[in-house]
Amino acid sequence: MRAPLALTVAAALAIVAGATPAAAADDPDPRPQRPPIATPGPVPDKPPAAGAVSKEDLPAGFASWEAMFDEQNRLNDIADRIIAAGGAGYAGLIVDPTLHDVRLYWKGALPDAVARAVDTGRATAPVRVYQADYTDEELRAEAARWIASGLVSDAYPEADGSGVTVEVAGPASAGAPQLPGGARTTYSMKYGEGPVVPLEGESATASTFYRQQDTSPYWGGAQFRRPGGWVCTTGFAVTDNEGYPGMLTAGHCGTPGEQITTSSGPQNPIGQVWWDWDYQDIALIWIYSDVQGRVYTGPWNSSYGRSINSAKTNYVGNYVCVNGATSGEHCAVKVYYVSPSDVTVKAERTKNGACAVAHGDSGGPVISQSTGAAFGYGIISAGQSSVDTCEAGPFGANDGYHKVHFKGLKFALNHFGATLRTYPYY
Repeated sequence: MRAPLALTVAAALAIVAGATPAAAADDPDPRPQRPPIATPGPVPDKPPAAGAVSKEDLPAGFASWEAMFDEQNRLNDIADRIIAAGGAGYAGLIVDPTLHDVRLYWKGALPDAVARAVDTGRATAPVRVYQADYTDEELRAEAARWIASGLVSDAYPEADGSGVTVEVAGPASAGAPQLPGGARTTYSMKYGEGPVVPLEGESATASTFYRQQDTSPYWGGAQFRRPGGWVCTTGFAVTDNEGYPGMLTAGHCGTPGEQITTSSGPQNPIGQVWWDWDYQDIALIWIYSDVQGRVYTGPWNSSYGRSINSAKTNYVGNYVCVNGATSGEHCAVKVYYVSPSDVTVKAERTKNGACAVAHGDSGGPVISQSTGAAFGYGIISAGQSSVDTCEAGPFGANDGYHKVHFKGLKFALNHFGATLRTYPYY
């Protein structure tokens, strides 16, 4: 089954619009007084085995995904320092590990602090600076106009500051839509791109595996069931702002006060949705027992995972591994858009027509992998551009989506005042 499209498209468009009207962005806090809970007793640890990372669609020039992500982390550290320097005129950054450099786009002269950050970065890797036609702020405003017109599936700035990419569902033969009032920046059209769809799924009836029937201490990347039978995926283990164990997930995966359970086999209580922000599609689950700073990796039925080292910032050109409980892990997924403050990130499989996510993957962790450990990048929110190439999972054969939209992990942690749980790795 699929979530009713009429109920999902409007919400998805609100997510990608980038607009922040006060009424829509309000984050009410309807939580009741939290009942006392007993401190959980000792529980047996789950297998620490990391499992192999598939070399499927591995970019040329790298021996493994771990080697590629090590190069990406090196370049992202340089980009982090440039972003921290701030300054007017910023248009975008492209950090593609296959290019082995950092590409900064700026309209006008670089502020002194940014120039110093660039020079510092050049001590360890090439940093190339290009003049841009528009600032990121100008292009975000134009993308918001396209989305508000109701004529497009999506619109977003190009990271090189050259213009806006506009996506429409119809074929090229139908012609480009005409923006009311006329376009104010350069734009390019992409045709045949469907709406953005949240990724809840129907409850599975398959055999119980760790991803499908998690046990305490709970890991991210496992399936959970909410009332009504719909399922989603846990994201990252955290300690919430009151010291309780929690899990991050997608906002559309529950309503505050709902109890969630394991999905396949016995439906054991896990916890309850404690706090959500539907406008930005993030939520916090209060876990009754305990959580651990690990996430499941590998296929939908895996019983292994990796330790989480820390949270990272996303950049256009980065590769990530998406880890939903329905479609499993896909690492050949490349970021093509990042909103300010890492709120919304958009990425797609590098192989044309290949699956990135499926229904039931909402809330799952987006990571990169290094030797033994993993770094957290975001929380799966929605899919776009439907495909029928997802591998068989807990629901049998899966339709899915070529593109994935996710919420930045640092953004979610900051909003909830939560602390990411990490775990030793080897």
